[in-house]
Amino acid sequence: ISSLTYLGMGMNILVGEIPYNIGYTLPNIQTLIMQGNNFTGQIPISVANTTNLQVINLRDNSFHGIVPSFGTLPSLVDMNLGWNQLQAGDWSFLSSLTNCTQLEKLRLDANNLEGVLPNSIAGLSKSLELLLLRSNRISGTIPLEIQYLTSLRRLYMERNLLTGNLPESVGNLSNLFVLSLSQNKLSGSIPLSVGKLSQLSELYLQENNFSGPIPGALAGCKKLEKLNLSCNSFDGRIPKELFSLPSLSQGLDLSHNQLSGQIPPEIGSLKNLGPLNISHNQLSGQIPPTLGQCVHLESLHMEGNLFHGKIPHSSISLGGIIEMDLSQNNLSGEIPDIFKFFKSMKLLNLSFNNLEGSVPADGIFQNGRKVFIQGNMKLCTSTPLLRVPFCNAEASKQR
Repeated sequence: ISSLTYLGMGMNILVGEIPYNIGYTLPNIQTLIMQGNNFTGQIPISVANTTNLQVINLRDNSFHGIVPSFGTLPSLVDMNLGWNQLQAGDWSFLSSLTNCTQLEKLRLDANNLEGVLPNSIAGLSKSLELLLLRSNRISGTIPLEIQYLTSLRRLYMERNLLTGNLPESVGNLSNLFVLSLSQNKLSGSIPLSVGKLSQLSELYLQENNFSGPIPGALAGCKKLEKLNLSCNSFDGRIPKELFSLPSLSQGLDLSHNQLSGQIPPEIGSLKNLGPLNISHNQLSGQIPPTLGQCVHLESLHMEGNLFHGKIPHSSISLGGIIEMDLSQNNLSGEIPDIFKFFKSMKLLNLSFNNLEGSVPADGIFQNGRKVFIQGNMKLCTSTPLLRVPFCNAEASKQR
């Protein structure tokens, strides 16, 4: 057994502790996979003796105790200890990993790691592409030294207790593909240097304490497909530069902020965008007709703002939309007939506006479970399904 190089025992129902001497009985092991079992106890220190080890995957077990120091594993490429109950101690294990110069992937998510990330993070492998630290209790600020991880493509640190600003030095991570820092306590403004991340595809900063204007410099992220800045305190206008990114397709969420002013007409340039959420801000003005040019919209949430005027007829171009929520605004005029053409629509919420006249009787309006129009005092209907008053015969004829 001492000549064994690969041991795969993942996704079983194995229990108990790993033998303390595993590192001595398997000195030539290169790949050790035990993920998805019910192992308990501590990770044996003897694993550090397996100097040929390249991949260690102990994910999704119940290991506890402090993460061992694996600095004696010069060939280590992939270390996955996520979804356990491991602790950081004094974080010396991270300092020891600076000796693992081949390390490309480091996963420590969903553990009990506490404390401040040490500056020694700067010494991690220059080959590191994935750093996964989400769902721990890591506190303090994001180290400025993180800028030296220049090969990093995916950085996940969401659901921690991080405070302070997003450092300007993050703009030096020129290969970054995903940056996820949501659900922390980060504050201040988004540094302009983020616009230097030309490879960035996904940016998640939601549920923090960020403030100030949304920087137009984000337009420098030419490959950005998904942007979530929701549930912060961003204010000012939505920068029109943001709408110069045709790459935005997987989602744009600016909801639950303090954004004001009108929607720039340039929004029509987002022709590939699927979900758009700008709800619960202080946006005003009319819904721009150019919104109808966003022909791939699947979900449109604009509720809880100060929009007024009529629902633009150009919205008829949004034929593939599944849900649309324009509730809690000051929209007026009649409900246009366009909605009967939306064959895929499963939700239409126009409630609590100032809409008037007779509600269309066909299309989605035939299903009272998909349409919400209450709170419009001047609306009437010919069907009892929609919970608004009946129209008199004369008004219906005029309609």
